[in-house]
Amino acid sequence: MKDLKVVLEFKDGKFDAKADREASYAELMQILCNGALSTMRVMADSYIRDNPDLLEVDAKTQFYDFANEAFTFVLENFLPDKEMRPDLDSQAILEASEKLHEEHAAKIKAEAEEDAAKEE
Repeated sequence: MKDLKVVLEFKDGKFDAKADREASYAELMQILCNGALSTMRVMADSYIRDNPDLLEVDAKTQFYDFANEAFTFVLENFLPDKEMRPDLDSQAILEASEKLHEEHAAKIKAEAEEDAAKEE
């Protein structure tokens, strides 16, 4: 992708985006998604530094859940009549996601405790 400068502005309740050249939808989505991912990583890293007792996976899980809700909101507002997974509502998805994250966190915690026990 060629260099592209995109300026996003939110002013007086209105959103505006400007680019320094014509860009394809794919390029703009790549920039927006990379920007969102980078922002999530920076915010999670900062949150982890400020809360040293918190497991990294727990902090990242919180940002994952926030992003999931935000992106779901965007898609629902873009095409409100589209039902992505009619068999799952947002609550079922959230509960399943939380269960997976809890299982993963428990596994990581158990591995850390096992490693600590070996070092003793």
